[in-house]
Amino acid sequence: MFQTRLLKNLNKEILAVNEASLVRKVATLQKERGKLLKAIPELSNYQFNLRTNMGRFLEIQSDSQTALNIDDDNGNLSTNEATAINTAKEAIAEKIRALVDIKYPGIEDGALVSRMRLDANRLDDLTAIAGGVDDVDTTPYSNDNRPLISLLSEIEGRSLNFSSSTHTLVYSTNDMIINMQKAVYSKQADLSSLTNNEIARKTQEIEQLKLRYSNMLQALSISFEVSSSMADNLAKGIQSQPDGGSILNLFV
Repeated sequence: MFQTRLLKNLNKEILAVNEASLVRKVATLQKERGKLLKAIPELSNYQFNLRTNMGRFLEIQSDSQTALNIDDDNGNLSTNEATAINTAKEAIAEKIRALVDIKYPGIEDGALVSRMRLDANRLDDLTAIAGGVDDVDTTPYSNDNRPLISLLSEIEGRSLNFSSSTHTLVYSTNDMIINMQKAVYSKQADLSSLTNNEIARKTQEIEQLKLRYSNMLQALSISFEVSSSMADNLAKGIQSQPDGGSILNLFV
């Protein structure tokens, strides 16, 4: 009965060793690593869309410059010039709307896409016609030619600046991705090291427990054997009869 109880206690202590801090530490590291592994592809996709927008901003800048060159600065737009500018501004508006509206937690991009899309709406409201191009300070304008040309000029400068800002974001996110990847490798190394070290330590603890309980069982066994031997000797002493003629017979 005592042996069974000791063995049960040994099993409980072994389970306690195995279920202690190692499980919690491993779970924490795995959770942190899992978050990083989830974030890396999401940030990579964000960076891909940034690169897409960076290229489109440059296309918008180039197309705006081309549209501005249609006007020969003679103060008037011909029918062909007006038609060409209208075709160009429609294509520019389409490219602006093709920009990818992206967000990533913790990254502020200055709402570049949203701001540029306002220009697309303004382009839709203006139409070049054959006729004069007012001076910049004319009030009110006689037609849409001057406001449209001015807007195309603003879009050219803005899209170039936005492309540069997006370029900066691309490099920033690249650094973030590299740091995340390094963190994943670090977490994995910690997991491997923790697992190996903890397994070795716990194996040693369990062996010490087994040795302690083995000694206890051995001591219990010896004690039992001694007690049993003493009981046997006592029983034999009671059962034995004195020799004939012995004075001990008086007490039997």
